[in-house]
Amino acid sequence: MFDVVIVMAGTGVRTGLKTNKVLYPIKGIEVFIYSVRAFLQVAGINNLILVISPSDANLVEEILKKYNLFDKVIMISGGKTRAESVRNGLLETGADKVLIHDAARPLITATDIKKVVDALDKWDAVTLVNPIYDTVKIVQNQKVLKTINRELVKRVITPQGLKKKVITQILNPIQCDDAITDEMVLLEEKFEVYTIETNNPSVKFTTKEDLDLIEYYLTKREEN
Repeated sequence: MFDVVIVMAGTGVRTGLKTNKVLYPIKGIEVFIYSVRAFLQVAGINNLILVISPSDANLVEEILKKYNLFDKVIMISGGKTRAESVRNGLLETGADKVLIHDAARPLITATDIKKVVDALDKWDAVTLVNPIYDTVKIVQNQKVLKTINRELVKRVITPQGLKKKVITQILNPIQCDDAITDEMVLLEEKFEVYTIETNNPSVKFTTKEDLDLIEYYLTKREEN
C-alpha cells in the first residue's frame, strides 16, 4: 500500500492566468485531474491527498465531483511555501510508502508511478528523473568554469518516493523553506537517494508557453 501527496496550493503567478494554473483546463480537462487519474490507476493506492489553497477549496470540490472523484481523495490546506504544503500533506499519511507529486506535471503515467512504488521495496528514497541530452556547463558571471559530463546530470521530476521511516527528516528540516527545491534535498546527506530514469517528458506547467507543449504530448499519447 502507498499514500500519495499531490501538491497544488500554489498560485501559478508566472503563467499570467487569473486562476491557479492546475485548475486550468488543457484539452478540456483541468491540469490536476490528469495526475489524480494516473495515480488512481495504480494498484495498492491507499490515500490520495490533495494539498490545496483554501481559496480554491470550493472550485476543487466542484471539479472533483464533475469527474466522480471527490470521494476518492482527501483535501487539506497547504502552507505559505511548497515545503510547508508538503509537510502538511505528509502529516496525513500513514502508509509505509509515500509518493510526493507536483500537480503542475500532468504528463505523469501510471507506468512511471508504479516504478517508483516498486523501487521503494528496495530503497528508502527514490526520485524519477529524465536524462539530459544537451551539453551542460557551469557558468559564473557569464564565464564558463567547467563542462559537466552529461551522463552524470539528470533532470529531476516527480513523483518522488520515500519510506515512512525517513519522513521525520522532512518534517523537521534544517534548511529554510526557500532552499528546499525538492524533498530529496533534505535526505541526500543522511540517506542514499536513488533515481529511476524515464524518457517520458514530464513537462511542468510553469509559463503559458508550456501549455502548447503539454497539449502536444497529450495529443500524441492519444494517437498511440
